[in-house]
Amino acid sequence: MELIGISLGLEQDYLRDFFQENDSILRLTYYPPCKTPDLTLGVGAHSDAPLLDNPPSGHGRWPSGAY
Repeated sequence: MELIGISLGLEQDYLRDFFQENDSILRLTYYPPCKTPDLTLGVGAHSDAPLLDNPPSGHGRWPSGAY
């Protein structure tokens, strides 16, 4: 997390307090297309709570208004 903070122009320990007592600091996920969606249970879109998300989860545009 320190390297992510530095790459964002933050102090080295800025993000440390947010994640000090969490079990999962960095989670990389991949969701392939489901071959049998009618037979599959899961969670809906936007059910995660990420600190950073690239690209922003289905929002379709950046804060500047550009796509």
